[in-house]
Amino acid sequence: MSFELNNLCRVGGSGVAGALYMYTSDDSIVDTQGAGYFNPASDIIQKGDAVLIAKQDGTPYLHISYVKAITAAGVVTMAAGTTVPHA
Repeated sequence: MSFELNNLCRVGGSGVAGALYMYTSDDSIVDTQGAGYFNPASDIIQKGDAVLIAKQDGTPYLHISYVKAITAAGVVTMAAGTTVPHA
């Protein structure tokens, strides 16, 4: 699958502290952490912003990550993060 901008929602943060986003997807953790997955949001998110990635279909999970880097060309790199499996 691919990134869906409509599934990205800013849920907090202000000033210089960075922002917190929630992203919901049916994609696997491997896909959402893949190189360039968040590129379509490169003009919205910033380096250091936290992203909670939630999957609800199939095997649900919550993955906690952050924007590690964004190049001038708009290539977004996410940190490896941590996954919280569904109980």
